[in-house]
Amino acid sequence: MGRRFGSSSWRARITFAAEVAMARTTKPAADPETANSAPRKRTETYERAPPPPKEHRYRKAWVGSVTANDIAGNALHTWRYAVDAAADPTQLADRVAADVAWIVAANPDMPIHCIQDAAPELRAFPEALRRAIASSAACARAAASA
Repeated sequence: MGRRFGSSSWRARITFAAEVAMARTTKPAADPETANSAPRKRTETYERAPPPPKEHRYRKAWVGSVTANDIAGNALHTWRYAVDAAADPTQLADRVAADVAWIVAANPDMPIHCIQDAAPELRAFPEALRRAIASSAACARAAASA
């Protein structure tokens, strides 16, 4: 079993930054017309004909990642996330932000770099990061003052 990210040996090495990203990627969609069709039985001799033209359909699935880097900028660990295209992007953003908040709680001085394009539907990601890190920082300040 590997070491926990929050253990002291990892904490000493992770002093530089965490990079977080959220985007959309293509995912093949099943063709509903041919997905449930029964196989045909041959009644005549077989002569190969050119296949009919296919229409390829893709959907945009939501993906995200978090990478913890050491002081030299080398990636120590990367977490990858994905949800289906029909899912709410806030669902993925909250999962990623929760892990970033966990990293920030273990390393309060670590800068966080958010990398993404300016698509309006990706606005949920920086908002989720602000919510999670603000609540994580408030918990860390409360624990430090106690």
